[in-house]
Amino acid sequence: MDAQLGRVLQWLRDHDQYDDTIVVITADHGEGLGEGRENHGWAKHRLLYDWCLHVPLIVKVPGEPPARVVSDQVRTIDIVPTILEALEIGGTQPIHGASVLGLMRGMREEAPRQAYADALNLLDAHSPPARYLPPGHFDNLYAVSDGRWKLVWRRHDPAAGELFDLGADSDELTNLFAPDHPEVQRLKQFLDLEDVWRLDAPED
Repeated sequence: MDAQLGRVLQWLRDHDQYDDTIVVITADHGEGLGEGRENHGWAKHRLLYDWCLHVPLIVKVPGEPPARVVSDQVRTIDIVPTILEALEIGGTQPIHGASVLGLMRGMREEAPRQAYADALNLLDAHSPPARYLPPGHFDNLYAVSDGRWKLVWRRHDPAAGELFDLGADSDELTNLFAPDHPEVQRLKQFLDLEDVWRLDAPED
């Protein structure tokens, strides 16, 4: 993959377009390199652990500082707002996400960005059958994370939810979930406000 990306970038350089081109590299989902099977009994996507959700995000914008690693949590929904800001294109309609140009320039943000993910295993015809997925994961799964705390909510079995303190447990091995846990209550509000339940309303 690196070699193929190199071909594209070299073409831009050979045609004197590299310095004037915005380049964004990302992926549609992560893929564990053994830790998924070792830690959670599954090696592919369809679960909502970070080894499956983390994707690369490399952004090159002409005139912006080069080679800065951003430690803050960012999201793929931030890509479009970033490109629009870089091109100085405003919009009249609201858009999800927020530009990361400020982070690329070394600015700090007061509040962490909340990232959302789902795996609608009960609705997706391509999802593996229940007998293949680890126990409890054949459900419509929703996750929200602020980079420190992460909630995985199960639509039809809420009591089997998961809560992880990513600062102390980056491998997501210790489930701290309890319905009355303050972090569960806080993160669950995000899912309620985003009205994600409409995604599987036909099942109710």
